[in-house]
Amino acid sequence: MHALLDTYIGHRSGMKVLDGLVKRGDGETIDAVIWYSDLRDFSDLSETLMPETLISMLNDYFEFISETVKPYGGEVLRFIGDAILIIFPVQEKADIGEVCHSAIEAVIDSLNKLESLNENRMLAGDTLIRFGIGLHIGQLVYGNVGAPDRLEFTVIGAAVNRAERIEGLTKKLGIPTLSSAEFAAQVKDIVRPIGKFELQGIEEPLDVFELVTSGLPGRI
Repeated sequence: MHALLDTYIGHRSGMKVLDGLVKRGDGETIDAVIWYSDLRDFSDLSETLMPETLISMLNDYFEFISETVKPYGGEVLRFIGDAILIIFPVQEKADIGEVCHSAIEAVIDSLNKLESLNENRMLAGDTLIRFGIGLHIGQLVYGNVGAPDRLEFTVIGAAVNRAERIEGLTKKLGIPTLSSAEFAAQVKDIVRPIGKFELQGIEEPLDVFELVTSGLPGRI
């Protein structure tokens, strides 16, 4: 049962279900780093690639991201089409800065591994994998939502929306990873501001930051 739940809804979510958090509306408020990423040009790929080729590409992308973030405390919460929603929970009395730095290390590791993955895909004649990452930190409601006969264990809240909108900017700006001011405040040594941006569904323009660590691959 543990293995099945881990596979379908993730380890943390699976443990919550086993602990009895199974009713619609059951949940808790948590602080977490939110990682939101999605593939570049997925609509075009969906139109041009054979379905089995597209699924294989998605599986390669999802697998290497999932395996990369685990050692850094990240948990894949949802696959949303070609997007991935990952959380790095801030445990009680944990150092928020340490959690943010762990997320940064996961970003660097994933983008470096992407280079190797794409080298192999190129040799095989496969389409290269390209994606952006939006990072934010905030408070989330973590629990069960849905219909009486179909529930999903997920996170909701403004913080998730902000991470998603920030990730959308990576496409426009050609920068692989962007973060909010809240996240950047915890990792001041490796970020720089790139400006204020109006984002859909967010009332005030947001200050957005770029990672500038030497271990991070260049622009996309």
